[in-house]
Amino acid sequence: MALPLAVIPWFLPVVRQPKRNSFLFSAFFLLPVQSHPRRFLFSLDEMLLKLLRSLVVILVCMILARPYWKEKESIFTTWLIDDTFSRALSGNDNNLFQSLTNLDPSMMNFPVLKLSSLYDNPPYLPFQSEGNWNTLSTASPNLSQIGNLLLNHLDTEKGPQKIKVHLISDYQWSQFQFYQSATQKISWQFHLPKQIEPALNLSIRNVEPGNAGLEGFQLSAEVFGFFPQKSEIQLNVTQKGQQIGTQKFQWQGLHVQKLKLQLDQKFERLAPFEVSIQTDHSENKLDNIRYYQLNRSGQLHVSIITSEGNTAIYRHGLHQLKSALNANQAFSFLSSEPEHLKQHRPDVITLLGDHPIRWAESLQEYPSKLFIPTRLGDWKNVSEQRSNSSENETSPNFFPAEQWIIDWNKVPFAAEWKIKKINEPLFYSQTYNLWLLATGISPAWGPLYKDVIFADEIQNWIKFIMDQENEKFLGTFEAGSALPAVISSQAERSQWLPGHYRIKKDSDQSTYYFSINLPVSESMPQYMDSEKVQLMQDYFDHQSEVQSEQINTLSVNQIREWLLWFVLGLMFVEVIFLCGRIFKNNGRMNGKHSFY
Repeated sequence: MALPLAVIPWFLPVVRQPKRNSFLFSAFFLLPVQSHPRRFLFSLDEMLLKLLRSLVVILVCMILARPYWKEKESIFTTWLIDDTFSRALSGNDNNLFQSLTNLDPSMMNFPVLKLSSLYDNPPYLPFQSEGNWNTLSTASPNLSQIGNLLLNHLDTEKGPQKIKVHLISDYQWSQFQFYQSATQKISWQFHLPKQIEPALNLSIRNVEPGNAGLEGFQLSAEVFGFFPQKSEIQLNVTQKGQQIGTQKFQWQGLHVQKLKLQLDQKFERLAPFEVSIQTDHSENKLDNIRYYQLNRSGQLHVSIITSEGNTAIYRHGLHQLKSALNANQAFSFLSSEPEHLKQHRPDVITLLGDHPIRWAESLQEYPSKLFIPTRLGDWKNVSEQRSNSSENETSPNFFPAEQWIIDWNKVPFAAEWKIKKINEPLFYSQTYNLWLLATGISPAWGPLYKDVIFADEIQNWIKFIMDQENEKFLGTFEAGSALPAVISSQAERSQWLPGHYRIKKDSDQSTYYFSINLPVSESMPQYMDSEKVQLMQDYFDHQSEVQSEQINTLSVNQIREWLLWFVLGLMFVEVIFLCGRIFKNNGRMNGKHSFY
């Protein structure tokens, strides 16, 4: 609308009143005025100047108009069906999609994907599992993860600039409640086929085996889900195909019910086991089983054996050693026979006595054994006493003064046992798979374990010994969650199936044990209604408008900046042009004066 102002430089001489000069003789005003037509007679200099000024006016009008450059976007449209394990959509995927395409036949022109197809095949399969998981997506990704999976699936194609996704889902609240975190450049269109009713479903969570004192082990777990009617439910614990625990209880129609049951004496801590529930009513039974594997980095179980039996608890510092272990969150217990060790399967066996040969043969199958000497007379010839002056020398400061330190490389059986020094306090016998502590004896028969610093170091030695084992127990995970890097670097894009895993790595000669379960969120039967889905749709529509406005604003600011510099450049050219013309006119006037 302001562009017509560009003609002002051309008509300004007509509008502007000529300057009236005083005449000395009154007769001159009677002569005809011939100066008006000359106002439209432009020289080449005046023509260029007026064009320059008109261009400046045009550019100023463009700056005020806020122009922007918008490129034509190619849109890739696809349909995505959420086929997660616990979905409540009725009918199969083909019927579901057909019912929606009946409303708009043009939908048939776009590809249809399933959420399970966006996952990579699992790099490993469980050695023990139940259920048919071949056609189910076992993960429960949120909207941000769905966007990442989709972009990774499409990045092999020459990617479109804009992706439009029609998502068909039951919209579990636990899965979509954090939809604001989805920041990918995707245009979402949400479709809820009909109002979803909560389905009857029970599942198990917070499974944890624990110590029950001298009685063995007990299991704590929570049964939860949407099951409003009262019913009798049975909780079963199975290990190696044998039932090692069961308990019946009355479900009171609550959302969560905590349980504890005693486990059989045959229970093995380090062996995987399953926890399942049985109901008399029809409900979604596919997630009624939970797999469990111990995480070795948790509470440690340490067995203590003495050569004089359990009656020597107040000798050799045994009582103080047990207290130190318990203070470091390690469960310690006294053992007297190999059968007791097989039942409890401790993480580390601590041996206190006169000579390690007592257990070298009988306990060779256990990888983590630590021998702590307690009799000075047996090792004095291969030991040296730490004096007060050596407080800050080569010996670590957790060895107090007057403590005797054994050099196991000097014992007569060192070559036969293939003993080598690993670090300052620990030696290792390759023949008998036995660790030997360099100290543990003192001149006053009193134990070293009374020293506070030494008690803190015990836990570090035990963990160091465990880290040298080839069997690694990683614990229990959920499908779709991040796994340790030693197992898989693509855990988020892999569809791990529920079950027990045993994976042997040739790189470090280790065997890794862990278990995978369906996500707990799959058992949360709470769905977003149509109103909440519409709020989610409005949120992303607004975000799309904001992003488009931001893109336009960036384009406007960039173009206005370019135009402004162009205007300043033209004005600078005009100033130079005017200065040159003034200089030229002054030269002509000076020439005339010099002529006269």
